[in-house]
Amino acid sequence: MKENNMLIKNGSQYFRLLVDDILYVQVAEKYCLLFTHEMNYTYRCSLTKLLADMPFKNIVRAHRFFVVNWNYVTGISNDEIYLGKRSIPLGPAYAKDLKLKYIHDL
Repeated sequence: MKENNMLIKNGSQYFRLLVDDILYVQVAEKYCLLFTHEMNYTYRCSLTKLLADMPFKNIVRAHRFFVVNWNYVTGISNDEIYLGKRSIPLGPAYAKDLKLKYIHDL
């Protein structure tokens, strides 16, 4: 498998997913919901395991229940990260570092 791909099981089907295509990931109990431009995937695993398996450095933790692909971040406020028209909660534990990263990357 290529470095930038992940093999995930979504229901009874397997998909090869480009990590670059992931906009963000949301945790819902024992599942990770992976959101891309084209499709959403439900993947049964913990966020910790998913992050360890993701071969991509631009996936960053933004909240206890969310990670985002930094390449798609278009704005940041005190309590939200914007990915185009979508907004993701920004946890207080991650806010300061991510705001500094956003300003530095401009």
